[in-house]
Amino acid sequence: MPLTQVINASIREKNFPEIWKTAKVVPLHKKGSKTERDNYRPISLLPSLSKVLEKVLVRQIVKYYEQNSLFPNSQYGFRTGRSTSQAIQDLKNHVDELNVRGVEHAVVFLDFSKAFDIINHKILYTRMKHYGFAEGAIMLIKSYLTGRMQYVQLEGSRSKTRETDNIGCPQGSCLGPLLYIMYTADMGRLAGEDHSVFFADDTAIVIKRKAQNISFLHQINMALDRFLQWINANFLKINENKTVIYIKNSKENIAEVKVGSTRVKCTPNNMSTKYLGVLMNGNMKWGDQGKAVVAKMKKGRGAIFRANKTLTEKSLRLIYNAFVDSHFMYAAEVWYPECTKKQRDQIETVQKAAIRTVTKTHKLAHSAPLFRRCGVLRAGDRIELMMAKTLIKASEGKGLPPAIQQQFQLNATKTRSKFTLKTSIASGRMKLAYGNTLNKYKTTILDPSIKLATKIKHIKCRMLEQYVTNCNKRNCVSCSAGTSVRV
Repeated sequence: MPLTQVINASIREKNFPEIWKTAKVVPLHKKGSKTERDNYRPISLLPSLSKVLEKVLVRQIVKYYEQNSLFPNSQYGFRTGRSTSQAIQDLKNHVDELNVRGVEHAVVFLDFSKAFDIINHKILYTRMKHYGFAEGAIMLIKSYLTGRMQYVQLEGSRSKTRETDNIGCPQGSCLGPLLYIMYTADMGRLAGEDHSVFFADDTAIVIKRKAQNISFLHQINMALDRFLQWINANFLKINENKTVIYIKNSKENIAEVKVGSTRVKCTPNNMSTKYLGVLMNGNMKWGDQGKAVVAKMKKGRGAIFRANKTLTEKSLRLIYNAFVDSHFMYAAEVWYPECTKKQRDQIETVQKAAIRTVTKTHKLAHSAPLFRRCGVLRAGDRIELMMAKTLIKASEGKGLPPAIQQQFQLNATKTRSKFTLKTSIASGRMKLAYGNTLNKYKTTILDPSIKLATKIKHIKCRMLEQYVTNCNKRNCVSCSAGTSVRV
């Protein structure tokens, strides 16, 4: 039977196929003794065909939620056109604005314990009905979540297949993260005058002082209690030991904050914490992130060096993309402009060394022709290209979350000369970086007759064309390198 008929029949009959509801769990050793159960991470592997049906359901549910504006604007997880970097940028811009104005505020990073595993199914079904889901759609989701089976396989041995508890979402599924977002959508509307940013279960709350005649600590506790009451009522659980709290611009000596039944010590503002894979501190400084990226890029360059003699240049470029470029590019448009010049130089130095290794050229060779030959942009230019893409979307007024779109302003007449950056981008370095990018490529960015992909390609070509070395040295090892532009 064709797969399309199976999927259509499943949706029509409101029944998820039983054969697709069995998961193979493979324990992956993390660290420590291999005889200790807690030193393993369970990896759940679901049938591939089940994920095809899940993706069909995800597309239909997301379309319904987006068309009816049921997702809170503060939720960035698993939504089309949204990313972790935009969530980090939203948080950063809000905190930067409060810092510029000198407003007392607290930044709270809540850590949920096994959030996907403890979702209450009855509450989820009630919530779906509240948001207008037909009874048949709810029955299909109920069929998907109930009667699931799993077995454990380790080193060729297999356990008995057993039924799982009727709670939570299947690990490793496509539909599970979306069901969690649906389950917690109401939490995104609890912030009130405060500000919250969510990426699935990764939660950041910015609480500002709202009244001078009430202690700031009391205001923090009141705001957190509002979230914790909702969390407890919906049977979710906070890990207080992993919750991080920064206090900024406060005249009160706040050493700890009550989170549920536990008092959580405030983290010093110069100490970094990891949020969505990026290291930041309470002062919105990114030095530790820069150091971490440099270290990862060096390891990636080492991997390229070790494979240099056995692999072709084409294969080495794949390693470069996976182990060097990917580490640098993650949310780089947020943290890279805020790094010191020394750190930016270190990143570019490692990038140059990696490109020389990929192209199997001398370690002192000029890098500009090599970047051009590989069609790879330097670190600073990569950031400019990413910022140009954001500016293009902002100028068109589409494709950006509201919190990011509001940072830019397009005059009602839509004339090119009237496009300006809003002052809501409080960070001076970030504002300067966007301003420089706009000035360099203003004509291309604001041309309404050119599509987004064509604009990006045109800007990248302009950048690569500038990678020329005017060298007067005799027998230079790099001057004779190929200079064809590949985009």
